[in-house]
Amino acid sequence: MLVLQRNGRRPTEESGAGPGVPTAGRSDVDAESTEYTIPFDRILVAAGRAPQTDDLGLESVGVERTEGGAIKVNDYLRTTGSHIYAGGDVIGQLQFTHVAAYHGLTAVANGLFRARRKAERRWMPWVTFTDPEIARVGLTEAEAMDQLKRDPLVFRHDHSTLDRALTVGRGVGFSKLVADRRGRLLGATIVGTAAGESIAEVARLIKDKRKVSDMSQMVYAYPTFSLSASRAATDWWAFKFFTPKGRRRFARALSILRRVDHPR
Repeated sequence: MLVLQRNGRRPTEESGAGPGVPTAGRSDVDAESTEYTIPFDRILVAAGRAPQTDDLGLESVGVERTEGGAIKVNDYLRTTGSHIYAGGDVIGQLQFTHVAAYHGLTAVANGLFRARRKAERRWMPWVTFTDPEIARVGLTEAEAMDQLKRDPLVFRHDHSTLDRALTVGRGVGFSKLVADRRGRLLGATIVGTAAGESIAEVARLIKDKRKVSDMSQMVYAYPTFSLSASRAATDWWAFKFFTPKGRRRFARALSILRRVDHPR
């Protein structure tokens, strides 16, 4: 049994913390008992959110909902109701402010101007504002492996060797790029200071179906945190040319070029 304690005592309403709302704690494990305590400063209960759609009268206009109350939409954000569109948290997908804004623009274009814009999720960035920040976009390494049915290419650069991170004393973190065997970008994860800003460029490249090599040839200001993902991308060339097979191809190419430049 897990017991949370405040100042060595279980929280009670009399102690001011209220049941289940302790504010400080210590660790104490009793070897002869199944009860133990763990240290804490605050407890964050992240229970998630549920769409509040019960009182909207959606059934009267033919709009269907899931069992959890989310509004059903297709790839174009159109509901099952005639000419009715929905987006954001209420459809039960990615619950981010930037996603809701993107859905709003997409729904307006499709609903008012009869566009056929899909609400994409493939390149949508996620950011968790912890310290350090955690940002990701596209497929994770495990998701890429499941989709490709083989190991993806993974390129990584640690912030312990990133000059910008070192100058501000924030050397904890990394950038990781995930690609298929041809080098097409499938996903990325960035952990560290300004990860939320750095992930934007990678998201654009994934949206445009670009390759790791494209990112390696981009020029980023020095020293910046954005260089981290670019440095990871430069490892593509090592993979392509500095394997035994790549060296043989490279040597043959150089031999041909020498003969062209210096014919006998």
